[in-house]
Amino acid sequence: MRPKLFGIVILLAVVASCQPSKEERAKALYEQAVSAFTDHKTGLAKSLLDSITETYPEEYRVCKEASDMRRTVVTYEKRRTISYLDSVLAERQKEIELLNMFELLQGSGVGEDDLDLWMEEQVFL
Repeated sequence: MRPKLFGIVILLAVVASCQPSKEERAKALYEQAVSAFTDHKTGLAKSLLDSITETYPEEYRVCKEASDMRRTVVTYEKRRTISYLDSVLAERQKEIELLNMFELLQGSGVGEDDLDLWMEEQVFL
């Protein structure tokens, strides 16, 4: 009976030692986050990085890397948003200029057909 119990204990110890350590699991999550970021999946990357610090807080080195990477992801998102908003702003400013010119022409006594033609020409410029 004892040899059987001893064999089971050894078998359980071998199986337990084959599982990846907490540090290895945290590093695997970090690598997934980096891969998601390089694929421009910033939401997934942030989620994975957050899960590292929540699930493996005792892995200080990996948590530090995750925190630094999260700052990089957030900075990237902010720059991308600013770039998009700058392009939208330029388009809206152009529309405002066209509307102001249209109002000036409208008040100058130009015919309605001429105004419509002018607006069509401005839109396709």
